[in-house]
Amino acid sequence: MRVTFLGHFGAGNLGNECTLQAAIQQISVHLPQAYLQCACTDHEDVRRRHHLPAYPWKRPSSFSSGAATNAAAAGRSRPTVFARILEELTSLVVCLRVLWRSDILVVCGTNLVSDYLTGPKGWPYDLFKWSGLAALCQVRVLFLGIGVGPIDHPMSQWLIKRSLGFADFRSYRDEISRQCAEKAGFNTDRDVICPDLVFGLSERSLNPKIVRSGSRPVIGVGLKDYKSDFDRASQGEYRNYVGTMVAFVRSLCESGYDVRLLIGDLSYDTTVRQDVFAALGEQFAGQDRVLADPALTVEDLIGHIAETDVLISPRFHNLVFALLLNKPVIALSDHHKIDALMQSFALSEYCLPLNNLRADALSELFQRARDNSPQLKAHIGAKVAECRTAVSEQYEAALAAAGASPQPSSRLGTATSLGT
Repeated sequence: MRVTFLGHFGAGNLGNECTLQAAIQQISVHLPQAYLQCACTDHEDVRRRHHLPAYPWKRPSSFSSGAATNAAAAGRSRPTVFARILEELTSLVVCLRVLWRSDILVVCGTNLVSDYLTGPKGWPYDLFKWSGLAALCQVRVLFLGIGVGPIDHPMSQWLIKRSLGFADFRSYRDEISRQCAEKAGFNTDRDVICPDLVFGLSERSLNPKIVRSGSRPVIGVGLKDYKSDFDRASQGEYRNYVGTMVAFVRSLCESGYDVRLLIGDLSYDTTVRQDVFAALGEQFAGQDRVLADPALTVEDLIGHIAETDVLISPRFHNLVFALLLNKPVIALSDHHKIDALMQSFALSEYCLPLNNLRADALSELFQRARDNSPQLKAHIGAKVAECRTAVSEQYEAALAAAGASPQPSSRLGTATSLGT
């Protein structure tokens, strides 16, 4: 079987990269002889990271409205209608070449099933193009563990509804995602809800070499470029957010902890990490009480989280990594997927809104997590085992729906059914 993964891979988001890594591992277990390739955002990055044949899945950047606006602002001319048509035809040729060498197209994660960042001409259109052409080429389409929404534009809703309709199997990361698909007009009665695909990472990937710099407990503090790149009016919110995180990190250091600053997106979060580190000054940062060396790979990030005793993070997959490593977590939420994750683990009391975050509220919740650490670890460990089982069984069901012959789940040590 020839399997093609489709997603926003290679763009610097380590959550997306670990989604692809987990999908590769699971497909390789269930279909050991499968030929794997990827259609992605940066095919060269994917080739280096994952050692797969990879191809660009999106139209050239000059076709997008955002790139055209940037070109106009820089004094460059926008592409002509003829140039746009030529670019799209080129993209269609690449798409058909990849699908011609495919039996199964797997859409996995990476927020493709939404339009809040791109509008209907971005991800909704590209998703419709790939899934529609796959159906025409008699390639089986699987949507695995997808998050859905927000979907605001009526055209986006139509494109996404049609895209989901081409699939032989669909599973959603959470109930809210399933409801978003319903609101777009798609009937989800035959679909399933399953934990995030990253819960299917191999045990080997979750056993990094841990190097702790000292004897003090290490607290992981995750950072996110909170709205600053999307809305100038939110600059004040961003400054307040940075100030809150600086105050919280200082309080941790003054209480005898070391702190590791963690990010999840190399493209967006690097600036906020630098801003927080600079604001801390020499008092802590210069004395190696605050560790801020970047994680450039999924393996680096897992290793950094493994060093910590508690993780506080606004990044979804950083929280998933911590749960997989049996760490108490505090989620800072600005998206329903984080609320849903914490609710699924019965940990909603350890979730705070990222908007208008206060250092005193965060410190209070941190202390509660530290005090309840033994009970939290026992609870998290049991729930993670259930998630890993459900993810493995999802692949069996999906591949069977695609006409493949997957290896039984006993190879992964699994025994329970998918949640519906």
